[in-house]
Amino acid sequence: MRGSPRIKCVCAQRLCRALCVGALIVGVSGCAGTMRRPKECTLGTGVITQPIAPHQAGAGELPARLAGMEKPNSWMEPPVSTMLEPFFLNGMRRSNGICVLLAARKAGTTSDFGLVDAGWYALQLKPPLEWIAEDVMLATEGMDAFARGAALAHAIDQMLFAAADVVCAQVQQLRHEHPELQNAPILIVGESLGALMTVGLLATGKVHFDAAVIVAGGGSCLDVVENSLLGFGIIPREMLKNPAFHAGYAATCRLDPLYAAPILRGCPIVLINATSDMVVPVSAQERLRVALGSPCTFLYEGGHLTLFRERNETFVPVLKEIGEMAIARVAAENAARAVLEESSPAESSIGSD
Repeated sequence: MRGSPRIKCVCAQRLCRALCVGALIVGVSGCAGTMRRPKECTLGTGVITQPIAPHQAGAGELPARLAGMEKPNSWMEPPVSTMLEPFFLNGMRRSNGICVLLAARKAGTTSDFGLVDAGWYALQLKPPLEWIAEDVMLATEGMDAFARGAALAHAIDQMLFAAADVVCAQVQQLRHEHPELQNAPILIVGESLGALMTVGLLATGKVHFDAAVIVAGGGSCLDVVENSLLGFGIIPREMLKNPAFHAGYAATCRLDPLYAAPILRGCPIVLINATSDMVVPVSAQERLRVALGSPCTFLYEGGHLTLFRERNETFVPVLKEIGEMAIARVAAENAARAVLEESSPAESSIGSD
């Protein structure tokens, strides 16, 4: 199978995309802009009351095919900055909490160095969204457009439910190894491609979070892929233009950001959008903002790639700020819980007298 026409075709598509991305960087980047703050930024206090449940039935032979892919546990790892941090700082940093990063598509654009420097233990989650989408398209060749859309939706949902289980297991293990993180806050950060998966991940209700920041995220996934300047090649153009394909996807998908967003209204979520974004279209970012109930939103006056290229000046300070807000809230909750626990024995003894 290694030399099969299908595999050669996929490799050629990926190479073409990589070359085109490099060629378009200058045009998409633009000049560095400024970050516009909202008049007031507060974290929501809502919780997920009706999490989205997994599919009960499979989608033909697709689940078995995906089961042969790399194991979900390999999707999460400490980023380089976390692994280097003990060497550079000799273990002298604060343990403010755990940050789960869903990385951007382009290597090197994650914000782990800045967050680790601010005292967060960072874990990087890399669900293979693009690879799964391409694999599904190959596996479903010959099926009608509606069935192919439904198969893609099922695969994305399956991947995100598996990713949520991985996050929970990794956080539990980390807290076991580092008791000081037991009651520490959890910050979720989704960047670009990672932001497309963050909403669905949270909507499962499995992953506890004290704050989440979505950087240049949009919905739905098909809308972003179809209209992104760099989104071609993942899904065949004829499928993206086929209403039946969209109908099959919409009828099946539960964790697409646009469909899952209403579950998260009122939750502690902050958005960072770019006003001249051509990678994750501005219209898609706005649709997600509305679907989430218009949470606190920072607006970067510039394009997608400059937002990430200049991240230490653009949105990393915002991440640190939101992280501090989460730390303060959790510290207050822990203090209130401690007072309640201290007063409970005294009340019990009075009642026994």
